[in-house]
Amino acid sequence: MGQCEYEWDVGIMNQARYIESQRAWLLPPSAAHDCEVLVGGDSVAPDAPRLALTETALRSLSELSQRAAAHLDEFVDRKRFAAVSEWFLEGFECGLAAHAENEFSLSFSLEGDTYGRWSVTFRCSGGRYFPIAFDRCQS
Repeated sequence: MGQCEYEWDVGIMNQARYIESQRAWLLPPSAAHDCEVLVGGDSVAPDAPRLALTETALRSLSELSQRAAAHLDEFVDRKRFAAVSEWFLEGFECGLAAHAENEFSLSFSLEGDTYGRWSVTFRCSGGRYFPIAFDRCQS
C-alpha cells in the first residue's frame, strides 16, 4: 500500500465531524463515495495511517462493495432470506475499536431485514484487500 497524499486541510476539517462516542471522524461526502465514512482518531484529527488506508480503499469502493456482497452471498442463503433485495452499501469504517491497523469494514443493509446491519471486514496486505470476516447485528 503506497503512501497517501491526502491533505487534512482546513476546508476538510470544517466539513468533517468528530463523533466522541465512536472516537471517529465522519468524513464529508465526495464524488468517490456516497456512503457514511468513519475514520478512527482523536478529537484533534483522524489517525494518519488509517486515513491513508481509507483514501486508498475508497478509490476502489465500487469493486470492494461488489466483492463484499459476493462474500456475504457465499454465507447467506438468499433463497430464504431477503431473496429479492440487493445489498445496499451503508458505510465504510476504518480504525474503529474492532479493526486492526490494516483493516476496514463495509456495512450493508437489505430491504426486508428491518434494523439489520451486515458488515464485511477487509485486511490490506501487499496493497491488496482480502475479506476476512463478516457479521450481522440488529440495531
